[in-house]
Amino acid sequence: MPGGQVNHQRYLHVTHLEFARRVLCYAKGTKTLQLVLGGEEFLTAYSDADWASQLHRHSISGFSLIIGKGAVSWSSKKQLIITLSSTESEYVAFTQASKDIIWMGKLLSEIGFISSIPLKLPINLACDNQGAITLSKDSTFHAHTKHIDVHFHFIRQCIIQEHISLFYIPTSDMIADIFMKSLPYHTFIRFQSSLGLSYGVLLEGECWTYQVDTACFHIWTTLHKRID
Repeated sequence: MPGGQVNHQRYLHVTHLEFARRVLCYAKGTKTLQLVLGGEEFLTAYSDADWASQLHRHSISGFSLIIGKGAVSWSSKKQLIITLSSTESEYVAFTQASKDIIWMGKLLSEIGFISSIPLKLPINLACDNQGAITLSKDSTFHAHTKHIDVHFHFIRQCIIQEHISLFYIPTSDMIADIFMKSLPYHTFIRFQSSLGLSYGVLLEGECWTYQVDTACFHIWTTLHKRID
């Protein structure tokens, strides 16, 4: 569930019911959306963070790993610590992203999904914050990051060992934003396509359509009962 919607499950209100209605409308409108994999066997990852946008002030990390033309791994997660700047929040996001990248890369090599064995390193990780990239590569910034737990510096080790290579992209091309932020319609559709999602006719036909409609109805009814 993108953004911070999952944080409101304990205290439901009429406002949350409206948010839930929008989510269900999106689910119903995208029931023929399919994840299409293919293309060149090339790994590219995207990592970003939505800094202090929630009331709890914990930033939200977003991550996506794409092989060829489709995403094989993605996440949207609240960070464990409260960071003091957008640079720090993106630096913390690198840790989770780097762990997923290394694990997924080794898994895909072992099962033979990627023909290049051993896996070609380093794997590219895109970021839209120049400060976070500099912080990951330069240990002289240590005085400014003493309050960050040691395990969040894992990204530095990955760079030194040449497992991961960071590179900058503009925010307008940061695909991971789709997991954390509200985006303009055209930007959302473009990022959705970049993840390998496209509309098509499902093999299950109307059976799958019926299942989605039924699930939406039951969820909507349950939410109404809980609020009443």
